[in-house]
Amino acid sequence: MAMNVTEIVLKKPVTAHNEMLHVLELREPTYDEIEALGFPFIISGEGSIKLDSRVALKYIPLLAGIPRSSAAQMAKLDIFKTSMQILRFFTQSETGSTSGKRLYNVAWFWKLNPLELRRVAVSQFTELEAEAVRINEEMKHD
Repeated sequence: MAMNVTEIVLKKPVTAHNEMLHVLELREPTYDEIEALGFPFIISGEGSIKLDSRVALKYIPLLAGIPRSSAAQMAKLDIFKTSMQILRFFTQSETGSTSGKRLYNVAWFWKLNPLELRRVAVSQFTELEAEAVRINEEMKHD
């Protein structure tokens, strides 16, 4: 089984294994790693997803293949970007995600902040997207 690897370009390079790294390569976590560390998010009663930074921070050195001391050198923005990518490993479907173009199209249509839209449940996002498509189709025929 091929592992998905994602590159994170660092704002501030870090030293790991006697090298200066400008890019982190994050791989997806394995079942055993998820069992050991848990999920890097909490689901609210309304179905929204909130990052659990304590867990996400533990995944950074593990998935990047760097020592914890190297992860501790990361700039705050790099920690945030990396944590959000780790969260995406758990929240994106294989066939399509609610990030990127789809997210921004739905946010634009409904006049929503894309960052706020990322917090809604996937089912809620899908409903908003379907309704936007339906309205657009109706407007084409009017």
